[in-house]
Amino acid sequence: GVVACAIAEADDAIVNRLKSLSITLLCFLIASFSVELLYNTPWLFVIGLASSTFIFVMLGMFGQRYGQIAFGALLIAIYTMIGYQDTQPYYLQPLMLTAGALWYGLFSLVWAFASPYRSLHEQLAQLYFSLSRYQLEKSRFFGNHQTDWLAVRQNLVVHNISVVNSL
Repeated sequence: GVVACAIAEADDAIVNRLKSLSITLLCFLIASFSVELLYNTPWLFVIGLASSTFIFVMLGMFGQRYGQIAFGALLIAIYTMIGYQDTQPYYLQPLMLTAGALWYGLFSLVWAFASPYRSLHEQLAQLYFSLSRYQLEKSRFFGNHQTDWLAVRQNLVVHNISVVNSL
């Protein structure tokens, strides 16, 4: 549950994180309970898994955040299939997986609340790394007359794209 919730997490404002976490937990419960309840009847299981996969993939149509949630829900369904046991109650594994996701989500919210500018600092660091690689490549124009100018220009284009993406 922790791994799937980490994959489904979006780096947004606190209110959006709460909304995403609630949608994530609901999708995780649905995916996990459907696997647990349908696992013993193979033909219903195939229909349910195919339709839930289609629905979760189509959920990604609403945006990248929902696509991440859908991928996490499919991952929870796979984890539920791997950990399925006839001897335990049908509700135990879905609740444990969702509790793990809830634990990670709450920890992530507390962490985001404690250091709200951490992701901004990381993005700025990546921007400066990209900018330094661009400047290092540009410095190859000076001092050496045997430099392949075409290769340097092509590398500058690639580094420029990296800088723009970081921005």
